[in-house]
Amino acid sequence: MAKQNRRKAALQGIAIDDDFRRVIAERLLDGADPDFLAEQLATIAGKPLSLVQAEVGRAAKSPYLLGARKLQDRLGKWEWVLQNRARLAANDPAGQEIPVLDRPDAELFYRDHYRAHRPAVLRGLVDHWPARENWTLDHIAKAANCTKGAIYHYFDGKAAILHELRDQVSVPMLDEADCELLQERDVPALERIERLLLGILDAVETYPLTRQAITVMQLRCEYVNGLEKELEGAARNQVRMARAFEAAYREARKAGQLAAGLSPEVAAAETMMFLSGLLRLSLIHDEQGVLRKNGRAAVRAHVSSKRS
Repeated sequence: MAKQNRRKAALQGIAIDDDFRRVIAERLLDGADPDFLAEQLATIAGKPLSLVQAEVGRAAKSPYLLGARKLQDRLGKWEWVLQNRARLAANDPAGQEIPVLDRPDAELFYRDHYRAHRPAVLRGLVDHWPARENWTLDHIAKAANCTKGAIYHYFDGKAAILHELRDQVSVPMLDEADCELLQERDVPALERIERLLLGILDAVETYPLTRQAITVMQLRCEYVNGLEKELEGAARNQVRMARAFEAAYREARKAGQLAAGLSPEVAAAETMMFLSGLLRLSLIHDEQGVLRKNGRAAVRAHVSSKRS
């Protein structure tokens, strides 16, 4: 028995593992001569030359390596093209200048810049967007039927208004998620997840103010120019909800209800992605649209896919 163990250990010492095969593949792709490579690796690794030669021979004939070489050749050609472009641009006195285009014609931009891979600075493309005029405190005050001074009495600016909008919608939603997913243990975990998703969908479709607030946050707001922190806050809320989903999925796994091979972390991430897409589609499509009509069925199918 001891002799067999010693022989097994000796064989393991000379065996070719995946790390060694990876080195062989990389060196072959770099253009190394197979015979020289085998001798070099056998010497460095202290492995029998015949064993390494056989492995190098198999790697050189592998269809995976041949496919990688084709891709390598293709990338090499692209690199050659880009290098030539760079040399030609360097010889052009104006080649290093990046033009500024004011509301360029789409066809000309595609021909002269996009297809030719020439950079440009674009200006004026969003000047016609209604949000540039409507997302002002004057417009907000008019929509709220109050003075701008009254708005400033309660809010420091647009960022504070967006913060309040987010809190009025997301905080109750998060509190409901914590209560529904983490506390009501008398209902099976997957049923609680389904009930919560259906409840969120109902809130978006039933309550106009909730729908309007989520529309602003999801579709009409650019989180720039001082609003970056609001995006960070939204991300923190998403993490909080994802953890609540994960806890519920852990409970489902403990009860033998979670699909085999599915981890609670991945299940929670999938549900967060599903919920995000569900909300956006629900906001975009009207009540008679196919997606809105099938929203609840999609929720049930999503949760059903997580069941064992």
